[in-house]
Amino acid sequence: MVLFNKKYNTMKKNIKFLLFVFSLAVTFSYVSCTDENKFTNPVTFGLENGAFATFNDEVPAAAYPDPTEINFSDAITDPNKTMTDYSVKLIANLSGNTIVVEDFFTATSFPAQMGFTSQTLATAMGVEVSDISFGDTFNFVATVTRNDGTVFTGIAPAFDDDTLIVSGGNTEPTLQVSNYKSAMQFNFIIACPFVLDDMIGTYSVIDANGFHASGGGTSGAGETFEIVAGSNSNEIILVNPFGSTIVDARIAVTVSEFGIATFDWQDAFQTSEVCCAGYTQTQIRTIPSATSLALACTGYLEIKFNTRLGLAGGSPSGYSFGDGFFKAQKN
Repeated sequence: MVLFNKKYNTMKKNIKFLLFVFSLAVTFSYVSCTDENKFTNPVTFGLENGAFATFNDEVPAAAYPDPTEINFSDAITDPNKTMTDYSVKLIANLSGNTIVVEDFFTATSFPAQMGFTSQTLATAMGVEVSDISFGDTFNFVATVTRNDGTVFTGIAPAFDDDTLIVSGGNTEPTLQVSNYKSAMQFNFIIACPFVLDDMIGTYSVIDANGFHASGGGTSGAGETFEIVAGSNSNEIILVNPFGSTIVDARIAVTVSEFGIATFDWQDAFQTSEVCCAGYTQTQIRTIPSATSLALACTGYLEIKFNTRLGLAGGSPSGYSFGDGFFKAQKN
């Protein structure tokens, strides 16, 4: 296990971010009180329409309950009347394997009818329909070319507070809300409806990614634990899933109707059980940008988590093992 101290980097990032914000404030001070007729800065006056694709009627469903019955069709439209090209990349995750299909769909005139079924998806990925199963995810990212050649990508811009550089795409997250029917980025999961009673039971660990307390930090393969009902109909409790003999871990997990699992920071095990002495217990939470699953119909659990811990006697923060995963199957 490797520990990372995040305090120094965080302070450095904060200082850089404050300098960046200050520079913006100085910039705006020169233009905020200027008469509109005297605007010469293209950032403040030369604003123009970007290229943005939308669906005409509806966006694809967020989840499909049957992997053999995926079906969607709708027209891609050009509300700004600026698009000359629309192309969609498919990034699928099938049973943990990532498959990328460039130019899954392309169009050069609009409106353009776009659709997919279980069969067309399987054909594009070079697999059989039977290879698509519960828990598989499909993410579509569009690239749009404007009539002046400028390219827009359906990914939100990201600010790197180390380099002060904006990277990623150039489609703001606010444009991805349902009201806009955005065709710039959309995704779905193959998920059975969550039924609490079906999720409860005894589970065997498949792989704890080296975080299981047995043997001082192992995969924990074959070790068992219980999942019991929580206080709400959409909550389950993982009872000591990492096999700690020191921490009474009862990790409360909220599960969506599609089987997507989320939880905030909670105790998982004592750090000395998997690594080294002199630290607090290790806490975990689901990674916000990743998909964790609790699939009742198949009795499958897959948690992708962040970690944090601290020095003994303090709070569990300031250090981390990085990210991990936990997989288990109902007996």
